[in-house]
Amino acid sequence: DPLWSRGLGDVYKRQLPFIGNILDCIKSNEHSNKRLHVKEKQDKWGHIWKIYLPTSSLFSLEKCVYIHRPKDLEIVLKTHFNHFEKGELQQEIFKDLLGKGIFNQDGEIWRNHRKIASHKFSHSHLKNHMFDIFVKHTLIYIDKIRQLTGQFDIQQVLFNFTMDTILEIGLGVDNPHVLYSDFGKDFDYVQARCEKRFYSPFWKLERWLNIGEEKHVKCCLKKMNTSLQSIIENHQGKGKDILSQFMNLDYNNYKTNLNNHPSYLRDVIVNFMVAGRDTTASALTWAIYELTRHPEIVEGLRKECNSMDCTMKSLQKMKYLDGFIHEILRLYPPIPIDSKVCVHDTILSVGEKIRKNNRVFYLPLLTGQQSTIWVEPNKIIPERWYTKTWSQYEFPVFNAGYRLCLGKPMAILEMKVFLYFFILHYDIDICQNKIEQISNITLNIKDGLWVKTKILN
Repeated sequence: DPLWSRGLGDVYKRQLPFIGNILDCIKSNEHSNKRLHVKEKQDKWGHIWKIYLPTSSLFSLEKCVYIHRPKDLEIVLKTHFNHFEKGELQQEIFKDLLGKGIFNQDGEIWRNHRKIASHKFSHSHLKNHMFDIFVKHTLIYIDKIRQLTGQFDIQQVLFNFTMDTILEIGLGVDNPHVLYSDFGKDFDYVQARCEKRFYSPFWKLERWLNIGEEKHVKCCLKKMNTSLQSIIENHQGKGKDILSQFMNLDYNNYKTNLNNHPSYLRDVIVNFMVAGRDTTASALTWAIYELTRHPEIVEGLRKECNSMDCTMKSLQKMKYLDGFIHEILRLYPPIPIDSKVCVHDTILSVGEKIRKNNRVFYLPLLTGQQSTIWVEPNKIIPERWYTKTWSQYEFPVFNAGYRLCLGKPMAILEMKVFLYFFILHYDIDICQNKIEQISNITLNIKDGLWVKTKILN
């Protein structure tokens, strides 16, 4: 097809019988710099490239098309929204973890979940409920960091922090010990394994035989589900948390769609844990990492934070802090890649054809690096956000179109609150020479971000 971008013929040559491009995917997964890697792929293959994976069986390779251009994202995520779905394969891959939750569903179930959850993300709810929770837990963790001497992994600290906040906002629980001690590790392991299933053709066999990594997944899930079920059974359903919202549904309207499987409340919890814990912790980790590399940015942030109190109104006025956070999200989108399956033939912006049953991978990690959108894209320039606004498709960090993330204002507010107090209390130095990126649904730092802090006050 002459309308495909340059270089695509070479991709066909790399395709192997039965396994397609699995070896390329394994190599990509092991690459230590995901940002550099996807940019190299664009430079080699063009704006669109495709691979083949035995995602369903060894006898039927699935064509997977990679896109990142804003016009193409808009076609997939809005203009022809009904032409693309999560699809049965992705739902099956993540079913063990996400079940029938909002991030793993299409159609009516997804719409109902979104409608119910939307009530908890209004400006008034952020101001009157979530803001105080963020401040409370931030101050707890500012004190915990003060007690850490020598080197420590701040990425793990941030994952613990966001776990505590989402427990209270999502479940109405302000005691993190309601979960067993290794819950976070098990949660992370299951997520990492689910993502690997996309290019592990024997994962279903392993699960059926109860061997290998799938055996460990089953063990982790059993402990997780037991712990979460205990929270549900002891929950009164009377708070302002998200779980209460779902427990108090008008069942005449939602029973058929949401309450026809016994684990739907468990699925609600897990989906909002992924959204409220992992993505924000990822973004905060990369923010801290860049602060260790840019003392001039630390100085600018500290000057702005010193000039105002930490209130909702003041945080909205902090342009430099807001710009810095958006730059971090642009360069290190917490969800670096997402996918949908095509259910109706669709033509992209300059004629590329996506056929029914093709899978589309879209790359916020690559969109944020385009010089056609961003001046000096590799530089952190908070000031660029002062006067210009980019579309959802130029800045697809929170998804875009009809599935634009409901939690965007919550995530940005939580980041602002934490960074406000952290910057005023600590100087920070990095304690490792090499940083390796790893994608376990979210973009993280392999083996953690080891730092040491100096107390300012």
